Amino acid sequence: EYWDISLQEAIQIGLQNGKILRSLGGQVIRSPQNAPTILDAAIAATDPRVGVEASLAPFDTLFFTNTNVENNDRAYNSQIISGSRSLRQDLIDWQMGLTKKSAAGTEFTFRQNITYDSSNVVGNEYYSVYDISTEFEFRQPLLRGRGTLFNRTAGPNASPGLYHGVLIAQTNADISLSELEIGLRDFVSDIENAYWELYFAYRQLDARRLARDASYQTWQRVLAFRDAGRRGGEAAREAQARSQYYVFERQLKAALGGPAADGTRTTSGVDAGDFRGVGSVYANERQLRRILGLDSTDGRLIRPQDDPVPARLVFDWDELRREALHRRAELRRQRSVVRKQEMELWASRQLLLPKLDALGLYRVPGIGDDLTSGGSGDTNAFDAQRSGDFQEWQLGLRMEIPMGFRAEHSAVQNAHLRLTRAQFQLDEQQQQITNRLSDAVARVDGTYELAESSKAVYDASWDELQAVQAAYDAGESTLDQVLDAQRRYADSQSTYFRSLVSYVVAIKNLHYQKGSILEYNHVFFSNPADTVVASTTSQLRGLKSSKFMDYVIRAPRGKQKRVPPGATLASDSSASPGTSVPTDSSQPKDGINGPAARVARALPETSTMPLQEGSRYDDGTGGSPVTADIMTGDTKAPATASPPLEVPIIEPKPQDSGATDSIDGARPLFSLYQAPPEQRNETTAAGDEVSLASFEVPGPYTPVER
Repeated sequence: EYWDISLQEAIQIGLQNGKILRSLGGQVIRSPQNAPTILDAAIAATDPRVGVEASLAPFDTLFFTNTNVENNDRAYNSQIISGSRSLRQDLIDWQMGLTKKSAAGTEFTFRQNITYDSSNVVGNEYYSVYDISTEFEFRQPLLRGRGTLFNRTAGPNASPGLYHGVLIAQTNADISLSELEIGLRDFVSDIENAYWELYFAYRQLDARRLARDASYQTWQRVLAFRDAGRRGGEAAREAQARSQYYVFERQLKAALGGPAADGTRTTSGVDAGDFRGVGSVYANERQLRRILGLDSTDGRLIRPQDDPVPARLVFDWDELRREALHRRAELRRQRSVVRKQEMELWASRQLLLPKLDALGLYRVPGIGDDLTSGGSGDTNAFDAQRSGDFQEWQLGLRMEIPMGFRAEHSAVQNAHLRLTRAQFQLDEQQQQITNRLSDAVARVDGTYELAESSKAVYDASWDELQAVQAAYDAGESTLDQVLDAQRRYADSQSTYFRSLVSYVVAIKNLHYQKGSILEYNHVFFSNPADTVVASTTSQLRGLKSSKFMDYVIRAPRGKQKRVPPGATLASDSSASPGTSVPTDSSQPKDGINGPAARVARALPETSTMPLQEGSRYDDGTGGSPVTADIMTGDTKAPATASPPLEVPIIEPKPQDSGATDSIDGARPLFSLYQAPPEQRNETTAAGDEVSLASFEVPGPYTPVER
């Protein structure tokens, strides 16, 4: 049983099963701690040390209470202390309060103190007394630690080299989301690599089967000549025809069930992998199942349903470069690192200021032989406190100056070096991405030219095979020429589809290099990473270092370098209603509105595309028209080899009138990790053997008519 699957369905299944963002290299086995997962961003955001919530925790209100109970019984050498030579005392001290630190750095404290003292001290008015007080205290930083921006950037407990402000924590979360996007991008790229590897394996199998069947008929014809004693049935010729038949038979078996090979693979951050076209149908089908998270066998054999679109895409280099520098997740991640280092440098410079705090305390005491009015005593403490006869206050300043500011100066120097390194890395990344984008564009053009040449060879080899076969039937050519023409035709057919798939993979790699591969495959983030710290950049613009102070150790002067505006991820405005995709009309568009998709929508659903070379098509999206150049050559209704070879005709699979595939631009959109339709049946016993003689090529795969 075959399971026909489109590329969009494969990606959807992979995302549904992609708790671990798998790679074709098997990284989760070698180093599972380095394998990206869908939980990495959430783990980073909830880190109790440096996460966003952890950075907000110091600003939470803190409740505290303290109770001490003492019994003192001791003798003294003097009567001055207690009026006698012994002290007997019961002492209870209880304290309760709330403390809160504001975003500006001010610390507020509200306390209630209650002390019970029962002693034999001579001269006390009451044998037992309640002494209470209600206090309100504040502590306001005047230099180091002052201001909302400092506390949101460095945090209220900042020290040289340790900054845990909410803005830095949000930037760390932004970096984690960018890394998640990178892992998802590589995952989708590897799914597409495995899909096209399996597609070519089926095409390779088709070519080998047709060649095997043609050589078998030639061999049987030579055998018939030999049995009839006719010319052309010599033993040498029969052995030659039989040898070629078994060569093609061996190649057919290798194309169906040969060993696994190292196929096209994405190297994270480098390239998406040039098409290799290795491996057999069974091996590549298992590889696709592995990366999709499916069982190795469920009684069905996966067949790719989509066909490559042989349309030439012409891109504008300036637009590509701008889009790549804007959309690449590595650049957005590095820009977040630069923003983080700029914030840390600014925070480290603020720590060069002395620590000067203003202190204030207001207290209302009360005393009585009872705590409340319900007691039997003459007075109670709360009534005395409410009378307001006694009020106390205190104001002060506290300064701490580390002589030399050794750690602070080291932190400034270290932060400056780290910022410089991050900027160097960003510049180098931009240069490398530009170079790799240029390589990808050249690869697209080169593979298309190669596909055109391969198609010309394919056409010529078919014409040669027909001519040689007709001449052989008329007795005007030799068996060697027929067998040689059959070999060249089989090789040219395989080479043509190899070059065609290479062209499609090259287009995918171009989208990989310019950062639009997720939109190219209709995968979107419902909460883009760049919206997390959208306000961070605006708050950091125009930062100034602290004012000059006339101390021996002076704070740095001058203006802080402006932070470059952060890039926002361009999203597509035509997402499904279930997705939340922000739009920005000022940013370059791609994805389903990009050049590749617009050409795809302009093409018919079948491989018989009546497009004229150099024609221009506009899909009505408002973007600039894209030049399409279709490979030359006649395309007719799908058919197989010529009647003299008597190769079984494989009809194309009927298309559902209501179904759409990937080349018409109408693939459904879905949010990330949206559950796809059910794709599995109950798992059956492994391995229904497929006979080579009855093996069918996938329905949509029809040999191109010559």
